[in-house]
Amino acid sequence: MIVHHSKTSNARQTLNYVLEKEGADLLFTNMGSGSDPIELANEMQKSWSTNRRIKYPIYHASLSLHGKNNEYFDSITWCRVAQFFLDEMGYSNVPYVVVRHTDTSNDHIHIVAGRCDLQTNRCIKDSWDHIKARQIARTLEQRYELTPTPDAWSRNKNQDSGTQDYSRNNILNELKDHIDRVCCRPVTLTQFKAELSQLGVILHLKTVGNQYKLTLAATYFYKQEKITGSQLGKNYTLQGLSKRKEKRLILEDNQPQQL
Repeated sequence: MIVHHSKTSNARQTLNYVLEKEGADLLFTNMGSGSDPIELANEMQKSWSTNRRIKYPIYHASLSLHGKNNEYFDSITWCRVAQFFLDEMGYSNVPYVVVRHTDTSNDHIHIVAGRCDLQTNRCIKDSWDHIKARQIARTLEQRYELTPTPDAWSRNKNQDSGTQDYSRNNILNELKDHIDRVCCRPVTLTQFKAELSQLGVILHLKTVGNQYKLTLAATYFYKQEKITGSQLGKNYTLQGLSKRKEKRLILEDNQPQQL
């Protein structure tokens, strides 16, 4: 089982991404606002309204099975898996939603949860949560007899090249997921860079070309990896992002007009 997770500050943006993806299926929630992302975001925000010290009040995790091995869960099993994951990660007493996505060959779900405990009004502790999430994934693999997954957060230099490439692919896919989330609505380049930074992604920009044609190129630094936009694919270059119909990057006045 592949687990990716992050903490963010924008409930509406995260819920929009999770719930408005084509084919998204809301499996369950402990909130009473139906399936509208705006209403859910408003309700979720109330959970930390009296605790302003939480810088990143949203927890977002994705749990994915292996598509190549045709691993698949029915909705009831996914609900059980999500509840176990939430409980083990310490998110039992928070507002949350669990949504299934069908946009990739990997059967997977997204969990979006508030990070303020409704009983104690304290932020959920996140010390060593990467290690904790990996341990939970290993437990679920054993319980449901799933294909063991290499560590998606670090690369072991002693591993064979195939495993290293697989780990890098996990990081590339996670980076794409972060970019899609930021670009779920029109953003300026400044907003794009700032919001990626909140997700642990550092964006470096470089002007390339000549005096007749200048354009910007993006390089992302994420989880000790240096990744160019072209390595992610043409849709993830700055030019590709700016040409998306529903998810697009807005060129600021002082940037090359080719964007």
